[in-house]
Amino acid sequence: MEINSQRKLKSRIKQGIVTSLVGLVALFSGCGSNNKLIDAKTLKHPYVETAFVSDQVVLHGGRVKGDVRQDTFLFNLNNRLSGYVWQNYSFKEKAFNERDVRVWYTYPISSNLSVNAGYHYFDYPTGTFGDYDSALVGGAKYKGIMDLDLDITHLIPNKNTDSGTRIYAKASKKIPVFKKKDLEIALTPNISTSYIDDYFNLSGLSQVTPGINLGITKGNFNVNFFLNNQNGLISEIPSFNWAGLSVGYRF
Repeated sequence: MEINSQRKLKSRIKQGIVTSLVGLVALFSGCGSNNKLIDAKTLKHPYVETAFVSDQVVLHGGRVKGDVRQDTFLFNLNNRLSGYVWQNYSFKEKAFNERDVRVWYTYPISSNLSVNAGYHYFDYPTGTFGDYDSALVGGAKYKGIMDLDLDITHLIPNKNTDSGTRIYAKASKKIPVFKKKDLEIALTPNISTSYIDDYFNLSGLSQVTPGINLGITKGNFNVNFFLNNQNGLISEIPSFNWAGLSVGYRF
């Protein structure tokens, strides 16, 4: 997607999020630097992360070209109520062009399955994508032989954005490579896709993206190297490779 198209898309993204929570199977999860869905269940203490990423990419595949730095602060109040603050620093704009706040409530169904629902607020300090957006979100997470994530976002219409829905799904498998005491190295292949229905005026299966993550954990610290190969399936969504590096600490 060209930058102008992406700005138009982003502007719509911020404009909405959902008056009605679509389809609850809902573990709402926040998005980390690798478009990974944050699993609050495993983060019982505050968590901070900084990542350097080749492009700003949203879950359905919209892209703003250019290197960015993405910061995340996540907190878990009681293993049920969680929240996070996420911000995107554009080296091209030399400013933070987006800052998000999310809160959500998680309900465990079993030891492997949880559902969640929450609220997401998008702020655009530079005005690149507009003024703000907000949304209700829902989803589900299953942890087993393969980890499965579902995230549903329904835009709340405002003067700039119409109502629309995005359904994002991701499957991943962690493969241990090395472990000794508190040092662990693992590879995690994954594949994700999104279906959008009048989501910022876009509809259809938007992308299919295989990826690979190399994670190194030492005590409370973790480092992740990731590479994704996005295959756009509608004309507004580009096909390209994007990559990054993140460093995180769990208190």
